[in-house]
Amino acid sequence: MAALLGEVLVKLQHKISLLLLLPLLVLCMGLLLVGHLDLQRRFVQHAQQTEMARITPMLELISLNYQQHQGWDFLQPQAGRQRLPRHVRIEDSQGRLLYGQPGSIPNNWQWFDIQAEGQSIGRLGLPRQQQLLLEADQLFASQIQRQMLWLLLSVLLIVPLLAWLLAKWVSKPLAEVRQSLSLLNRGQYDLPLDVQRADELGQLARDLQQLGKSLALNQQTRQQWLADMAHELRTPLAVLQADLEAMQDGIRPLDQPSIGRLWQQSQRLNRLVNDLAELARSDQSQLHYQLQPLDLAEQLQHWLAEQDCSALELRCQLQKVTLYGDDQRLNQLWGNLFSNSLKYGGNPLTLELIGQHRPEGYALIWQDAGKGVAAEHWPRLFDRLYRVDPADQESQPPGQGLGLAIARQIVERHGGQIRAMQSPLGGLAIEMFWPRELLA
Repeated sequence: MAALLGEVLVKLQHKISLLLLLPLLVLCMGLLLVGHLDLQRRFVQHAQQTEMARITPMLELISLNYQQHQGWDFLQPQAGRQRLPRHVRIEDSQGRLLYGQPGSIPNNWQWFDIQAEGQSIGRLGLPRQQQLLLEADQLFASQIQRQMLWLLLSVLLIVPLLAWLLAKWVSKPLAEVRQSLSLLNRGQYDLPLDVQRADELGQLARDLQQLGKSLALNQQTRQQWLADMAHELRTPLAVLQADLEAMQDGIRPLDQPSIGRLWQQSQRLNRLVNDLAELARSDQSQLHYQLQPLDLAEQLQHWLAEQDCSALELRCQLQKVTLYGDDQRLNQLWGNLFSNSLKYGGNPLTLELIGQHRPEGYALIWQDAGKGVAAEHWPRLFDRLYRVDPADQESQPPGQGLGLAIARQIVERHGGQIRAMQSPLGGLAIEMFWPRELLA
């Protein structure tokens, strides 16, 4: 799995590099092209403005000479024609050539009207500005083009490097995730992840670290579960074996009390195996629940009526509520809670049952007046084989530590929640809660 993720990571890094490189290249090339075209446009505008600044005095000079000489005689060589540029053409108002090279006129020429005393006396022609750049302007333009070329080459070198660095920065947490998955595959759950990022990749790394902690906790729980199971099965088996060996050696007679002790230990072992099997079936969702609308308070009172409650003080304050439930499984729930209260609720037992409606749902509280349980044990009371004081077997009857675990599964399969808390009577309170949307 780690090797496959490593291959995926390399491909992903290449894809990230391309995804970052292509837009950056397109963006940079577009900016360079736009900048080059804009520079040309502005340069041409500047050259045209410069040329117009040179042509305007020329037009004014031609107009002034025309007025002074009362005609075009000043264009003769002896009259100073050499003061005009050689690349211009001057024509009179009838289109006759007065100055310039004879021959056909290219289409790219531009013409300027020559006026004297408000009347048009001719026109001045010269090539368009793109062909009239001075040598200094051409040198400046070539320098700008070389700079743009060097800038383009720099972009082509820097952008791939920048894309690679960004891809490496983005994929770095994925590399740590790949390494962590490799450690998980080898059974090491303490992952050395140190990703100080607030984005999705950082959250992925933190989730993976939490997964490692959960797997480590599950492994520890499984090991503890196996150890507890071995202990729970060993105790009745050891008692049975000791009694049988004593009977074989003649130390203990094979009488009714001895047979009763053997039967009691076999029953304890049988209950433990049955409870474990039921928990296993419930974990695998093999227990079939026949849910139907029933009055929870009435169903509980009916179950209490079938029990021997003469040796205890029972108080019931149950508000009626209709819940989709399984009558048989609910009877098993009440039986487990009742058995737990008989074992640990004190003698004589005071038991109080309170069922009340709340804005968010319905709560059923099962509480006794025993010696209670310390708060640090409350979250684990519903764990399998968990006991508050497993070594204390003299003050309380032995139990398997599975009754409350089964009770939690029954409540959760009915869509509810269960928790332990301190009872106002001094003992332990078990609160079961069903949300309002589950009530019929």
